[in-house]
Amino acid sequence: MYFDRSNLTYLPVTWLSDLDKIDRSKVAFGLLGFLATVGPGFLIVYLFKPELIEKLDIVKLTIFSCALTTPLLMTNVLANIVIQSKENNEGEIASVMGTAFASHIISSYSAIFLAYWFHWEFLRFVWWALGFSVGVSILIYFVEKLPGEKHKKNPK
Repeated sequence: MYFDRSNLTYLPVTWLSDLDKIDRSKVAFGLLGFLATVGPGFLIVYLFKPELIEKLDIVKLTIFSCALTTPLLMTNVLANIVIQSKENNEGEIASVMGTAFASHIISSYSAIFLAYWFHWEFLRFVWWALGFSVGVSILIYFVEKLPGEKHKKNPK
C-alpha cells in the first residue's frame, strides 16, 4: 500500500500553549487527590499483601488502592468539617477539603511508615491510622489558630 505524503499538513505545536491555560489550582487539587488516595493505598497493598501487586493489573490495583484509603480520607474530611464548621461558611469548603486532604496525607503516610517500621498487623495499622487522622486534623486546626501576621488587625 502506497502512502502519499503530499496531502499532509503540519499543525503548529499547540500543546505548549495549552499548558499555559491549565488552572494551577486544579492541578494542585488533582495531585493532592492522587497523593491522598492512590499513593497510600498502593503502599498499604505493598506492605500487607505484596503478592497483589503482581497479580492485579493497573486499573484493578488503582481501584483497590482508592478503596483502601477512602474510609480514612472520609474520616479526615468529617473531622475537619466538625472542627472547622463553626468558623467557616459555605464559601470556604475548598479550604476545609484542602486541609482534610493535607491531614490525610500526613496521617496515612505516618501510619504506613510506623506499620512498616514496627511490623504491625493490618488491624493495628487501621486503628493507628484512624487515630492519626483525627489527631492530625486537630493539630492542623490549632496550628492555623496561632497568632501570626495574617491574623493581626489593622490599628486604624
